[in-house]
Amino acid sequence: MDRVFIQGLKVDTIVGIHPWERRMPQPVLIDLDIGCDIKPAAISGNIDDALDYQKLSSSISGLLEQQHFTLLESAAEAVAALVLSDPRAYSVQVRIAKIAAMELVQQVGVQIERHTQA
Repeated sequence: MDRVFIQGLKVDTIVGIHPWERRMPQPVLIDLDIGCDIKPAAISGNIDDALDYQKLSSSISGLLEQQHFTLLESAAEAVAALVLSDPRAYSVQVRIAKIAAMELVQQVGVQIERHTQA
């Protein structure tokens, strides 16, 4: 099983249940582990055959900057759906964390794993 990963994608988004969290964007960190077949891209050397992590990172940033979420769980599901909309991706593990959301911890977050139906 081949994997493409993105680690430490930092995006400012509105996420949270508290009124103060809903007033202004806060940074979240996103890690992705994507199951896909990299062999076609490896053979051709063509980015069109690859899962383009630069475009994917940009799309995820845009999604989280434009939409507001009350729960990290909802944000993680939206990111997973976006990744799996690429036909090259057949699974994704999404980890999303708020940075310094609580006084005693550096990060809090959720991690999910989703697969295509095929």
